[in-house]
Amino acid sequence: MKYFIGLFRFLVSTAILFIVWQLAVFLFGTPAYMLPSPGAVLSTLFNERMRFLEAAIPTFGNAIVGGCIGVVGGITLGATCAYSKRARWVVEPYLTVFQSFPREAFFPLLIIWLGFGDLPKIVNATLLSIFPMAVVTLDALTDTRRDYLGLFQSWSASKWDVFRYCRVPAAIPAIVGGVRVAAPLALIGSVLGEFLGSSKGLGYIIVSAGSAFRVDRAFAAIVVLAIGGTLIVFAIDALKSSFLKKYFQT
Repeated sequence: MKYFIGLFRFLVSTAILFIVWQLAVFLFGTPAYMLPSPGAVLSTLFNERMRFLEAAIPTFGNAIVGGCIGVVGGITLGATCAYSKRARWVVEPYLTVFQSFPREAFFPLLIIWLGFGDLPKIVNATLLSIFPMAVVTLDALTDTRRDYLGLFQSWSASKWDVFRYCRVPAAIPAIVGGVRVAAPLALIGSVLGEFLGSSKGLGYIIVSAGSAFRVDRAFAAIVVLAIGGTLIVFAIDALKSSFLKKYFQT
């Protein structure tokens, strides 16, 4: 039920946004080449729907592949650092470094190394999602309540048993919630990759539409990205609730 409520709230807020947008265009007389009306954007989206559908496939496909790699890699990296102090001593400084500057700066190099195909977009999506996921996992696994740890220590549990039966179960809600953060970042990485070097995808449509002063087409591509990104987040929320419910009932 709460997902339907969330969807309803999203639709209502979107309708309000479109109404305000339409009033602003009408009252200020903004030229269409600067800010088209919502009706013009929706008309472009409908008339060119097959074009946007074809462009959405590589954009979201690369984001999903790169996001999955980033999530799995981030969880593995964070868990390794949480379990092994030596691994944490070596890896954690690099996590800090990569979190403190834009990973998008690597993309021109990825084009040189990997070409203009889908692979650099997937790698870019992975880079944007793997490090936040690793940091979330590391923090979740090392922030276990002391009373839980004390209980396991009183049972003379081994380090592996404490990690597997205490730290991991306590960290699962935060780790699963971290996927909600990593997924939009992967989509951003895919789109940014199309901005800089691509001949297909929604990012390419936005860039080409801007150079041709087709702002309505650029806005239509942004609407598709917003809808797709929102659906991904809703799907993750649904999987998160069902997974946590099943996990903690068993």
